[in-house]
Amino acid sequence: MRILCIVPAGHEADYLHKGLKELAYGVDVVHNLEDGLFYCAETAYDVLIAGTDGVTQSSVERLVAACAGAALIVITTEDSSTLRTAALRAGADTCLTRPWSFMELQARLQVLERRGRIQASASRAASHPASRPAPHPASRLGLSPTSSPAQPALTRSPGHAAPTQAPCDASPTHPAAILDTPQGTSGTTMPRTPASRIIEPVSSARPPLLVDAFRLDPASRSLVASNVSVPLSRREYLVLECLMRDPNAAISRDQLLAYAWTPNEHADASTVNTLISRLRAKASTVGVALPLETVVGHGYRFLGLR
Repeated sequence: MRILCIVPAGHEADYLHKGLKELAYGVDVVHNLEDGLFYCAETAYDVLIAGTDGVTQSSVERLVAACAGAALIVITTEDSSTLRTAALRAGADTCLTRPWSFMELQARLQVLERRGRIQASASRAASHPASRPAPHPASRLGLSPTSSPAQPALTRSPGHAAPTQAPCDASPTHPAAILDTPQGTSGTTMPRTPASRIIEPVSSARPPLLVDAFRLDPASRSLVASNVSVPLSRREYLVLECLMRDPNAAISRDQLLAYAWTPNEHADASTVNTLISRLRAKASTVGVALPLETVVGHGYRFLGLR
């Protein structure tokens, strides 16, 4: 699954990026609406998470139009039913309010998956001309263009203190440090300062992806076939997820690069070839024959009926 986060620069953006990558999602992060729209035009996303100050009903509608078929989660600063209702009516699938819970965000992603909201965009993602977007030249500090008085802005109202941005450090209470602890640790929370949010243990309760006798299991991050488990790295998991979401479809190397690598990692087609070879060898070692077919001059396909 590929996710685009449109959130302010700071430790919330770092936390989202690290937490979602820990769950084996492909994640891009931008800090304003114009960059978000640019990325949507270049890459097919399954989920958008919009949470920068100044999100308006108009900007939600623009995101929905730019990423047709993608699920949209809006994070608001003010706990207001009016603001949430405006976002939902504009096309958002669900809303969260700061300070938000990562466990709740993960659960909402799982609900969208179970209801087929995200899978509905799988074929759109497979056929989208994947590319690796560069930073948009028209970056702005705010998320949305100036909204009209009639549009309810999803920002903190006058009289409320604006949340402060805490530095992204390695202190024990910082989200990045907490996510580095082993999975299953429970009861870990951050102090409820204005910029803090509840930190809960990361669980992998996402439904497995099934193709014939093969099961891609996010809980154990492994591929299971005939009761034999093939352990996977995060990158191997993402590549297989991209291929198994659309069985028998020819997935280009560029699409796999856009799905499993970030633009800053400087990967190329040979990187994909090396990873596929490593996957085949790893599976063969435990007696599993991967139905991965090479499409000469293009990419790969995972053979099977879903």
